[in-house]
Amino acid sequence: MDPDWTGSIPAKSIVIYHYYEQASTHLGSGKTPGIPVFAKGLSDLILRVRDLVCQDPNSKIAAGDFRCYLVAHSMGGLVCRAFLQNPALGEAEARACVDKVFTYATPHNGIEMVGLNVPSWLSLADMTNFNRKEMAKYLHLEALYKKEGHVGFLPEKTFPSDLFLCMIVTNRADYEVAMGASRTFADHGSDGLVRIEHASVQGVNAKGQNPRALKSGKMELPIPFESKTTPGIRGKLRFVVSAWNA
Repeated sequence: MDPDWTGSIPAKSIVIYHYYEQASTHLGSGKTPGIPVFAKGLSDLILRVRDLVCQDPNSKIAAGDFRCYLVAHSMGGLVCRAFLQNPALGEAEARACVDKVFTYATPHNGIEMVGLNVPSWLSLADMTNFNRKEMAKYLHLEALYKKEGHVGFLPEKTFPSDLFLCMIVTNRADYEVAMGASRTFADHGSDGLVRIEHASVQGVNAKGQNPRALKSGKMELPIPFESKTTPGIRGKLRFVVSAWNA
């Protein structure tokens, strides 16, 4: 959204927050800021959208009643979590505006290659963002990570886990990053980069315990597909969806 935008926007609007735009030499500085920077930017964007929606005379929405949904792919899901979970990365009034969150193929517990979490020193393609020790810092989970060695936790006090839906993709065949090397090292049980067991969040209470019963399952969608990269491979889409329900 242009910084000099002055008009209002309708309540039913889709606003896209691009992660890589700021790293572009054409649209940004040419350098990729860290996830904390983007988390703060998301907070600012939500408040700005709220104000622009409330300016619309047809919306009849007061600032205190404004709510939005966050829909995020891959690293965008980590940006959303950093904003929601870390009080230093945004405003409380912006968090109060978020009604539901949906993430798609997000590495909530980091990325592993050949069974090992990517190291913190690996800066290539921003891979350090997926190192669990680094993730624990921007997700405000240092104590829990030290205890459990896991960062896929969503503290209920920051955002209710029953309003946080994770869609987990399982077709690694179509993931062509690094000429297919990524899917090779991520191996089976992944989408070519994110392993299934690391692509969802777990709600925890103040004691670091899961207060809800996990209900998970596999939802098979009868939608035929044909691989774009490997001729002759056909099948149907299969998604694993997990949610934390009372």
